Amino acid sequence: MEQRTSYHDTHNRLVTIFLRKLEYYQGILFLTSNRGIQFDDAILSRIHLIIEYENLTREFRRELWSTFLSKACTMQGPAIVEDHELRRLESLDLNGREIKNVAAIAHALAEADVNQVNYKYLKLAAESNKKFSNEFGRERPADGMYV
Repeated sequence: MEQRTSYHDTHNRLVTIFLRKLEYYQGILFLTSNRGIQFDDAILSRIHLIIEYENLTREFRRELWSTFLSKACTMQGPAIVEDHELRRLESLDLNGREIKNVAAIAHALAEADVNQVNYKYLKLAAESNKKFSNEFGRERPADGMYV
């Protein structure tokens, strides 16, 4: 959906095809993006309503962590996260998808070690995501996770 350019021929073709399909689409279409990109003018002209969501509050992030961790049970038992660790997790500036992904990675790591999910696995997952994001120029997910 980004602005078309003269040097991204494949991307330009995809945007053109999308616009052609969009022109004749009869229903309601929800486009979501968490990237601060510059939308193509032709796409912007076809958007009727833009809804911007605020960043999650600390309290809501805590609820999300609690929800995803309650589902992160292994054969060895439920996730074990102390209250002070949960406070540290909720302070991370992550969106819901990022929280879900970190919890899922921590769950997979714990299962591979035949262990319960705990802060060690959550920290490892968050740091891994931070490293990946930094390599792609996006410094955000796990700032403050390093001890």
